[in-house]
Amino acid sequence: MDVQCPVCEQVILLRDRYCDQCGANQAHVRRVCRRCGYQGRARARFCAMCGESVQNFFAGDCVRCSAICDESDRFCRVCGSSRMFSNSNQQDESLTRISHELDAKGANPRESSASADLVSPQPDAAMFRGTENPSPLNLPTPRPSLPQTRGKSGLKFADLRQGSPKDARDNRSSPDTQEEQRKLATVLFADVSGFTAMSELLDPEQVRDIMDRCFEALTTEIENQGGTIDKYIGDCVMAYFGIPKAHEDDPQRAVRAGIRMLDALATFSDELERSTGLRLGMRVGINTGKVLAGRVGGHDHKDFTVYGDAVNVASRLEHAAPVGSVLISEDTYKAVRAWFVVKPQAPLSVKGKSEPLRTFCVLSEIAEPGSLGMRGIEGLRVDMVGRDAELSALLVWADEMRRNNRGRIVTILGPAGIGKSRLVEELSARLTDIRLIVKARCLPPGFGKPFHVVRELSAGLLGLASGQPSEENLTKAGVSHDGAAALARLWQGAVPVSADETELLARRTYRGLQELVLSSLSKQTAGLSTVLILEDVHWADPAMLDLVDFLGASANAALLILCISRQELLDVRPAFSEGKDHHRRLDLQPLSDVSTAALVRALLANVDVVPEAVVNQITSRAAGNPFFVEEWIRVLLDSGVIKPSGKRWTLSVAALSRLELPGSIQAVLQARLDSLPDQERDTIVTAAVIGRVFWQEAVDMLVGIQTEPLLSRLRGRGLLFGRDGTTVRGQHEFVFASAMLQAVAYDRVLLRTKRELHKHIAQWLKDHVDWSNADTTLLGTYAGHLAVAELYDDAWTAWCGAAERSRVQGDDGQAYAYLNNAIELTSKGKFIPPDYVDVLIRYGDVCDRLARYADGRTALQKALQQLTQSNRRLRGLRGLLVRQTGLGGGKGFCPNSVTQSIKLPYEVLRRPFRRLAQTRLGLGNIGVRTGDLVVAADMVTAAQRVAEADQLPECWELAARVAFYRGQYDLAESHCRRVLTASATPRQRIAALRTLSMVGLRLGKLDMAEDAIEQGQQLCREVGDELLACRMKLMRANLDNLYGNSTAAIDGYLDACQVAEKLSDFHTARMCHNNLGELYVEQSRWSDAQKPLEKSALLCTMLGVTNQVSDTLRLLGEVMLRLGDLGQAEELGLRALQSARQTGERNFEAEAARFLAQIYLQDSGSVALERADRQFVVAVSILQEIRSEVLLAKSWLRFAESLIESGKRFDDAARVQMGITVAQNAADAFAKLGMVADRDKAWELSRFSNATVSSNTFNTDFTETQSCE
Repeated sequence: MDVQCPVCEQVILLRDRYCDQCGANQAHVRRVCRRCGYQGRARARFCAMCGESVQNFFAGDCVRCSAICDESDRFCRVCGSSRMFSNSNQQDESLTRISHELDAKGANPRESSASADLVSPQPDAAMFRGTENPSPLNLPTPRPSLPQTRGKSGLKFADLRQGSPKDARDNRSSPDTQEEQRKLATVLFADVSGFTAMSELLDPEQVRDIMDRCFEALTTEIENQGGTIDKYIGDCVMAYFGIPKAHEDDPQRAVRAGIRMLDALATFSDELERSTGLRLGMRVGINTGKVLAGRVGGHDHKDFTVYGDAVNVASRLEHAAPVGSVLISEDTYKAVRAWFVVKPQAPLSVKGKSEPLRTFCVLSEIAEPGSLGMRGIEGLRVDMVGRDAELSALLVWADEMRRNNRGRIVTILGPAGIGKSRLVEELSARLTDIRLIVKARCLPPGFGKPFHVVRELSAGLLGLASGQPSEENLTKAGVSHDGAAALARLWQGAVPVSADETELLARRTYRGLQELVLSSLSKQTAGLSTVLILEDVHWADPAMLDLVDFLGASANAALLILCISRQELLDVRPAFSEGKDHHRRLDLQPLSDVSTAALVRALLANVDVVPEAVVNQITSRAAGNPFFVEEWIRVLLDSGVIKPSGKRWTLSVAALSRLELPGSIQAVLQARLDSLPDQERDTIVTAAVIGRVFWQEAVDMLVGIQTEPLLSRLRGRGLLFGRDGTTVRGQHEFVFASAMLQAVAYDRVLLRTKRELHKHIAQWLKDHVDWSNADTTLLGTYAGHLAVAELYDDAWTAWCGAAERSRVQGDDGQAYAYLNNAIELTSKGKFIPPDYVDVLIRYGDVCDRLARYADGRTALQKALQQLTQSNRRLRGLRGLLVRQTGLGGGKGFCPNSVTQSIKLPYEVLRRPFRRLAQTRLGLGNIGVRTGDLVVAADMVTAAQRVAEADQLPECWELAARVAFYRGQYDLAESHCRRVLTASATPRQRIAALRTLSMVGLRLGKLDMAEDAIEQGQQLCREVGDELLACRMKLMRANLDNLYGNSTAAIDGYLDACQVAEKLSDFHTARMCHNNLGELYVEQSRWSDAQKPLEKSALLCTMLGVTNQVSDTLRLLGEVMLRLGDLGQAEELGLRALQSARQTGERNFEAEAARFLAQIYLQDSGSVALERADRQFVVAVSILQEIRSEVLLAKSWLRFAESLIESGKRFDDAARVQMGITVAQNAADAFAKLGMVADRDKAWELSRFSNATVSSNTFNTDFTETQSCE
């Protein structure tokens, strides 16, 4: 069967792959089926989707060959012709208009020359074909040349460049056809000053003409940067960037446009001043934020515009900007700070904003074109991670290139920020025998001077750091006369006017570059190699791609061309790296979770404590993209979550969950979505409404068409992944490549549309999911859809059910998230469920386990308030029951007796009191955790009054902990024994055994402590609670420490700390760090002790706890004392004493007093000794009062060490003698406790002198000193 070639209309055979007349590849030509819209091949007989006959196909939108082109295509991918005209009528009208304009100016396009600095012309590959002197590029059969009408029309040079602003304007969708959309955009307001004075002096027609010319100059600068004029308001112009098509550098484009608008106005004002004596000024305000773009107005008149808070802020900035300056917001500054010099301004108070705005005045542009894409965090530089395999492959290919002495092209493909440039940087550092490395960057449309990439390559090959090459120098370098003249003319900035002259200059320019490269290689010594690095090749024009391919194939010397590109390159040139011996392709995949976590830890190396939960959260959000990791950490720095303080940083975990997606990441992902064809973009946005995980049938239901081919294309682009398994039986499941991509796509959906979509998805899930065996995450997803659909009752039930499942499975973090979502439903004031208090109590318990004490306290206080209001009604019911039943009231009133006597339902009286007891116990538990022992004791007492029998063991266990931290060890032991003899739950018994072990350790009853720890560990194994097992492991390490087994104790602390941080139990982790530091202090390992103690102090601040802070401060003071910082040590000791007295922790108060005595002994004289004696007496009195035998013995020993050390330093025999006596007392105390290692240490210390003093005499001396005080 014969078909007609759509390019040259030559009749060819159906089986022909190429046209024998023009060489067009028939596989790349597409036709659209009129019935289903499928894009099929031109030589297909039937539609591959619906089977329609080929006769019902219609041609695409290329005016020359009818090929199907994407909206973003700047040239036809089949015939290479420019797509700046979408139809012949528009082409004829535009050509006629431009021709008339040139005729009116008296310009002859073939004789005149322009010197304007226009944006780069990026010619297509047809410029190398059909010429009298064929190019040595050895390309396939030439295609037809450009239409003759173009060369005769007088088209300007800038109009033929790839992606020129004119092309962008011609291809931009009409506002009448644009749909409403929510997007991140940058808004610019510019106001011309001096307009009022000019209006008073000049005729209105003159003013109109002047403003027309002024706005024409300003509009040109805006559109040259890809912006869109929204409206002119008097002497003000409003524009936006990022709509309808977003670019990742829209903020940079807007700021650059603002600077160039000021320059353009200055030039215009110079001309105006010469003619009228008047000058105009301008102020510019720019802001970046989320906007809604759509049509607004009355029934008969609607205009397309953008509105939102970001627009209002941009307008306020313009009003506040000084004349002749560009004022930008903080959000814009964060996106452009690497490209522009800015000066911070005083906080700006604006109407409608509760807080002043941070603003910045742009001074100048600092980035050269080659520095576009600057990334990274200032001051942070880490080793590359996770790319060893890719780097090894590149080194192997480079070695093959050098051994074969031939050209080799390596294309490195990957999305923005994946690490392509960093990989090439590491490769360049490892390559050997390199003669020359030349770097160049292909710029996006509208940036840089003409042929920027040619300029950079030629300058690098000639070794020019500055200046420009002359035609003579180029000729000496081996470039032909025509090529040298073209390159020299390019550097001089000469610009042709006609299309024929443009084509000739472009052809000779690329030929000159080719000759320059080959000439440089011919001079290369054997064994050396040249490396050309081309970045952002996806922005290269077809001619540049052809040249790169030719150089790699024809080079007879070692030449390595590294092409760094995004996946968009394959849309323009699908076979660029396929089927060629000289070409290799490396697809960079996202980093693994392990590598991403390693990168996070490396970047946060200055943070003393990096919880594993923080690492995991950043790792999951970054989705294996190093740039995303850096941006998240930059956001942590900017928002104050991470606070740098010299070389040590602090981190606030609580604020991490409230962070929003960084604008830089939004811009990258939004630009990626806008580059998709319309159907694919609509499909992925609709899928985003379902969630990160979605199902094809659900998408089909929402979109209304079969989306399998569209999802397959999106999967091929790396935006989606398919799953082998599925959470919904019988459904094909997909997942977004990253949660951030799904969030950006979802944010584009209009609010009024979301409710209905979520309602349909919730119904679809309800119909297709077997909830009895459903995954917990799926139940949470279902609840989220119900909440957005405003089906609050069902959403509450689903979220609470998901939280309960997660809690049973031991996933407290997920349970916290689900319960938090459920409670947020009630914050709107429209929905209060009947089990609201129960959920608040459950939420408080989960917060306690996750050390989120502030959230837990707030929830439990709300529950207590609700129960208090309910109890007022219960008191009235109680009085009625007393009068009717005669059971009596007063303090002996028991709700159980009333219930049993008159058989009231359980819910009426007993359940509210049970809830009240649970709430008070939760608040008491948080009080113990945070050191508020007064509140904890009050809550325990109040809970016992209303608690039922099965709640009493929990009350006793909490009372035991309160008594322990108050130093009431006998009372604490008694409460623990009551729990163990009662019918308590296994978890209650474990908690009681842990408290009992702490009592044993403090009282020196090591056998009791060891027995409690062994029983607790056995119960933990039976229950399978990893968190409680971790806490018992900490107690085992404490016991090993007291037995003198320091190695086992250190290992136990480190192991327990690692598990605690993994489980986000920062309370236990803090105690591990504190106890480890104390052990190092006892071993005199001062440098080792400093880091864990500082981590413990930081965790205290992070958790907002006050208990045991005194112990940490005192230990840090001892470290500072040993390191020679006496002033800092005394300050820490006083703070420790004050903190212990505030929290009522008597044992820590004694330790702080003993430490102050140790500090005072650092001075000589009787006054210092008296001050030390006084503090030590206080410490001994407290320890004897609370009967803490272990601490008392340790205090004797440490005070003895201080006495003997200071006596030797000051040659004070009395101090030494006193120290020996105190050491003997310590040895006797340790012997009674069975602490052999400490006893031997004390006896060794007492052997400094043969003199002995009775311990009774010493005790008498101290008693007398105390009585004198």
